[in-house]
Amino acid sequence: MQTTAGIVSFLFTDIEGSSQLWEREPGWMSTAMAAHDALVRAAVQSARGTVVKMTGDGMHAAFADPLDGLNAAWLIQQALADASATDHVPLNQPTWHWREQFEMALADVPQLR
Repeated sequence: MQTTAGIVSFLFTDIEGSSQLWEREPGWMSTAMAAHDALVRAAVQSARGTVVKMTGDGMHAAFADPLDGLNAAWLIQQALADASATDHVPLNQPTWHWREQFEMALADVPQLR
């Protein structure tokens, strides 16, 4: 995705209750988080987005088209609905999608190059 000025849509995710899950099932969570990260990255990439930053139990992504961001959110929810995808660790991940207009310089956000 390349943009220098205009509308950029951001998608932020976070796993609800991940601290408690880490305390109760650290072994499972390690496996589940590896699967989660791969699923999230694949969903963002397939929706023509860019992962800006992984945040431990969440992710920040950017999209040139707001509909691509919504598609990625839907793909993430669908992937996480399959319990076998995360080794049967229930990862409830609400997603938030905002559309903001920014005057951006590519030098400020190298991930968007």
